Amino acid sequence: MIQTAVDQGVAIDRHVADAVPFELVIFDSSGQIRWANAAWDRLTEHRVFSDATPSVLTNYFDAFYSVTHGRAGQQEFSRIVDFVRLTDERVAMNYQIRIRGGRWFHVHLQSLTIDGEPLLLATHVDISDQKQREDFIRQLADVDGLTNLTNRRGLDAFLTNEFNRAQRIGHPVSLLLIDVDHFKTYNDRYGHLAGDDALRALARALNRFGRRPTDLVARYGGEEFAIVLGDTDRKGALTMARRVHRAVAKLHLPFPEGPDGRISVSVGAATIYPDRSSRPDGLIALADTALYTAKTEGRDRVVAASEGRQTPR
Repeated sequence: MIQTAVDQGVAIDRHVADAVPFELVIFDSSGQIRWANAAWDRLTEHRVFSDATPSVLTNYFDAFYSVTHGRAGQQEFSRIVDFVRLTDERVAMNYQIRIRGGRWFHVHLQSLTIDGEPLLLATHVDISDQKQREDFIRQLADVDGLTNLTNRRGLDAFLTNEFNRAQRIGHPVSLLLIDVDHFKTYNDRYGHLAGDDALRALARALNRFGRRPTDLVARYGGEEFAIVLGDTDRKGALTMARRVHRAVAKLHLPFPEGPDGRISVSVGAATIYPDRSSRPDGLIALADTALYTAKTEGRDRVVAASEGRQTPR
């Protein structure tokens, strides 16, 4: 426990302060801690602080910076620290911070004056459970209930992020659109339950093609699937499209109206190198045009397009 009192004439009920389950810390504008309750001690005794020196632990800003999760989080926290240190106004602000180990805190910073000295009070509330619930709900919102693949909403968000990343680093992005041939006929013949089983089997097969962090397999809608391939040029996209086509054929899902008595798919592949004028929906349109060509040319095939040019398999 940091023993230095704010002022001997100020009465702080230590028993009450130590009984609350959240951290209370009083410090000056440089971050030097003047007083803290027992919850702060318990927090800084956690293993994530094990590498911190005593000088770090006695400075509020340094202590939290040392355990903030990720470079982006540290940069954001640095901006908050700079604001607090440089502003001449009274501070009353709320923000969230994540530390290593996965814990999240809601932080309230409040200016106060004790015996004429301007100080700051930090109050932390652990919101890790709330964040986990939010992440779970967000995941449910982005997952297709039938196939357990990412749904269209999640696909759009992922493609936008990958598109922006590709713009920054000058790399290509590819997209495969996969349509199950004559699926309405399949449903009419075998029923929707069998159709659902077939879609789940296809989803499991396709999901094997999304192993990299820059890849995503999603249900595009109905009997259509999509695969985002980051850092993949036109040649790589065409190779992947052919692998997907062969993988579905090897499932040998029975369908008398299909080629060789099995379910087949048509695949449209597209690749672009995004620039400032490019948009994700432009890539989707290219892949959709290639898919349309594959279906009009007889289905059960791959057609690749790149910046408006199409090359059949």
